[in-house]
Amino acid sequence: KDRIADVHQVANRTNQPPHLYIRTMVRLLLLSTAVALTSGYVVVPSKTVYSSSRCSIATELHATPSSDTTPTSSRRTFLATAFGSAAAVATAATTLATTTAFPQPSNAIGPVKIDLLNPQYSAMPCPKDKPIPGEKAMKGLKGMCVTVKAELGEESPKDLEKVGVYGFVTDAKSDESVLANNPDLSTDAGQFSMIEAITPSSKKVEFEFVAAIPKEIDTDAFERGIPDLSFKSLRVISFP
Repeated sequence: KDRIADVHQVANRTNQPPHLYIRTMVRLLLLSTAVALTSGYVVVPSKTVYSSSRCSIATELHATPSSDTTPTSSRRTFLATAFGSAAAVATAATTLATTTAFPQPSNAIGPVKIDLLNPQYSAMPCPKDKPIPGEKAMKGLKGMCVTVKAELGEESPKDLEKVGVYGFVTDAKSDESVLANNPDLSTDAGQFSMIEAITPSSKKVEFEFVAAIPKEIDTDAFERGIPDLSFKSLRVISFP
């Protein structure tokens, strides 16, 4: 476990690929083998050392007298220890490489943003008890209650509640905003609708908003009950 921890620590500090660390360890093990074969000692790597000034990796070698100093016994003892060390290094490097290349999903703190695609809509005059938001700034306009169905651009990573809808909505012909809270298209930061819930299995969503259009427009002349609309940067955002 200590050797595996050392591999992670050294790899993180040096920002080097795991295979470079393995190559260094193999060279040290080969050097240790040569020493073991020519002496009565068993030499094994015992501690990983990191040098920040040279950004290098080194391993301290620990020599211990062998109870049986015959070449055969020394080789057998060393090779068994070296094999265990190399296996630990290889396992740790594989684990490090796997977790780096294929990071597991995490519940990191931050907003969840998902694009909305292919919006389809229809509209009808809003009831009298549902006035245009910011009506004082939108004089001469009437409110149309627009229902929108759209596809989620990707799967939601978790269950979401009270999800805000953001973006630009304009008259496709005049290119003027129909959102009362963003009449001059200065920002899309304002939320103009809300979706009660989105789950990982959700493929489509539906929401409503109030569009402000000139009173003189005859909405009955339009198939969708409203002049053609253009949706840009349409997305949902859920804050933690």
